[in-house]
Amino acid sequence: LPPLNQILTKSELRNFQKKTKYRSRMKLFQKVLKRHSVVLRTQLKKMEVETILKVVLNLRSLSHHALDQKPLSQKESRSKEVKKLEISLRQLVDVVENLKLSVAYKHREKFELTIKSLKKIRSRLLKQLFGQAGLRLPISPRQNSFYSFVSPTAASWRVFLPQSRDGFSDEEYANLQRAQKLNKRVNVFLDIAEDRLDKLEERWARMKNSGAPVKELQETTDEKKEVLEFHAYWEFLHSYERAIDGSMINIDEKAEKQLLPEKEILKILKDFCKKVRRFSPRLDAIGKIITEPGDEDFQLALKAAKKTTEIAQKGCQLGLEKEL
Repeated sequence: LPPLNQILTKSELRNFQKKTKYRSRMKLFQKVLKRHSVVLRTQLKKMEVETILKVVLNLRSLSHHALDQKPLSQKESRSKEVKKLEISLRQLVDVVENLKLSVAYKHREKFELTIKSLKKIRSRLLKQLFGQAGLRLPISPRQNSFYSFVSPTAASWRVFLPQSRDGFSDEEYANLQRAQKLNKRVNVFLDIAEDRLDKLEERWARMKNSGAPVKELQETTDEKKEVLEFHAYWEFLHSYERAIDGSMINIDEKAEKQLLPEKEILKILKDFCKKVRRFSPRLDAIGKIITEPGDEDFQLALKAAKKTTEIAQKGCQLGLEKEL
C-alpha cells in the first residue's frame, strides 16, 4: 500500500504531522477522502481504469491509516469530525461497490479489498457513535439530522454510473423525480421497498408450490416477464435496501440543511418509522423460510437489508426522542 506521503498533498501531510489530535486527523481524513471522491467521479465518466485503480488503492491505504488513530475520550470518539468522516465512508462504499461492477473482472479483487477496508473503519466509527447499546446518541438543539451517518449526497453519485444498480424501474425513477416534496418522495421509496418484499414472498410461494428450482429464477417467456426483470432473490433485497437508504438520505438532507420546518420533518419521520417497523419482522421471516444453500449473494443481500433497516430504526428513535 502507498504510504501517506504519496497520498497526501504537501499541505495535508504537514497538517497530519503537526495536528496529532484524533479530531483533527479525522477531519483531515474526511477532507482527503472527499478529494479522492472528486477524482473518482471525474475518472468514472472517462473510465480511465489505471487512474481509478490508483485511487481505489489510495482509499484502501487511507482506511488503514485511519484505523491506526485512537480517540482518547468518548467526546472525541463521538465528535462531529467522526460523524462527517462516517458520512464520507458510507458514500464511498456505495460508489466503489457500484464501480466494481463496471470494470473488468480481473480488477475486482482490488475493489473488494478496498471495500472491506472502508467498511472496517466505518464499522469502527459507528460503534463509537452509538456505543455498545447502539441506540442512544444525544442530538443537540442545533443538530436536526436524524441519520447523521447517512450521506445526503450519496444518491448524486449514481448519475455517473453507466447503469443504475438500484434495481428501480423507469417508472419508479420517474415517480421519484416528480415527487419533489419530501413526504411524497419518502412515500415513493417506501412503496418500492414494500413492493420488493411483496414480490419476493409471492415468487417464493409460487416457485415452492410449482416445485421449480428457486436459486436462479430466470423468467424468459413474455407471459412470465414482470415490469422488473429480477433473476434472483438477492436482487429484490438489494432494491429494498436501496429504497430504505434513499428515504434516509432524503430525510437527513432536509433536516441537516434545515430546508423544512422541524414539525414537518418529525411528522414525515414518524410515518417513515411506522412503516419500517413493519418491514423488520418480514425480513426475519424471509430469512427463515427462504433457504438457499451456498447462495452467498442472497445471504449478503439479506444481511445488508437487515442492517439498513436497523440503522433506520435507530435513526427513528434518535429523531423522535427530540419530540418527547
